[in-house]
Amino acid sequence: CVGMIYERFHTRQMRDVQGLAHLMPVWSFFMVFFCLASVGLPGLNGFIGEFLTLMGAFTATDILGPGYAVAAGFGLIFGAIYILYMVGRVVFGPLKVPGEHAEVRDLGRREIFTLAPLAIACLWLGLYPGPVLDTLERPINKLTAAARHISSENHDRRSRLEPAEKSNGLLMHRAQPPVVVSCCEPEPDR
Repeated sequence: CVGMIYERFHTRQMRDVQGLAHLMPVWSFFMVFFCLASVGLPGLNGFIGEFLTLMGAFTATDILGPGYAVAAGFGLIFGAIYILYMVGRVVFGPLKVPGEHAEVRDLGRREIFTLAPLAIACLWLGLYPGPVLDTLERPINKLTAAARHISSENHDRRSRLEPAEKSNGLLMHRAQPPVVVSCCEPEPDR
């Protein structure tokens, strides 16, 4: 949606373009829809992504934990405040456009046919995320298993390290070679 505004006004600055719902109602619909998806409105794709991210951070106590989930929650809140502020000014504020662009056209058919499938996908993923999550389950399980393996190996190594020498009161350890684990090798056909 921002690119479509830039194409018409040659600016991306909120102070230059405001109140476009008066001139471009179809564009305004799509802009508000995608912004609501971005802030995590339930029923749209952003809600699923934000919910799963926060739950993952909260339940991964060995790596992240509740502190990270709370910090991420504040980030989501501040992001939503900014996006809703932007929507209020650019879409619903008092009309203001650069002087040389007084006559502006709303979205054409080509632009609507570009945005409509994206809006449908946002709605579909928000209401029925199961097929996408099922598709991602196996690769994510392999990736997390590899990360756990690396994490446990590094933990074991740190606990087994013997001090190599003391120099100026600093404890120095022997360097360990890096561990490489491939998490994305193709599985044999079943």
